[in-house]
Amino acid sequence: MLSNPELSAASAAPDPAQVRRLDLPARLDSNAAEELASILQGLRHRPLVLDARAVDQAGALCLQLLVSAQRQWQADGETLSIESPSTRLTGTLGLLGLSDHLNVTETGE
Repeated sequence: MLSNPELSAASAAPDPAQVRRLDLPARLDSNAAEELASILQGLRHRPLVLDARAVDQAGALCLQLLVSAQRQWQADGETLSIESPSTRLTGTLGLLGLSDHLNVTETGE
């Protein structure tokens, strides 16, 4: 679901200044929350871009997790951004009033 070879435990320790990327899955539901939390925890203390173009469904638990991660990255002095959000994700964020709580960047793709 969220597996990404770039993020495997076998990877060499990255330079903390290097921006890491994670492609979010189509379903950000309660089944994805535990794995997403674990991956995010492993990526702390470095800039992170979450590619959200594939997100088709986003539940409150995963969105709460993303808001919490956004705050944690800010507290750590790092950046976390959500790039290329799908139309559905953008709509869900707006519906739940979370648009202003996440660093979402639209791209021209």
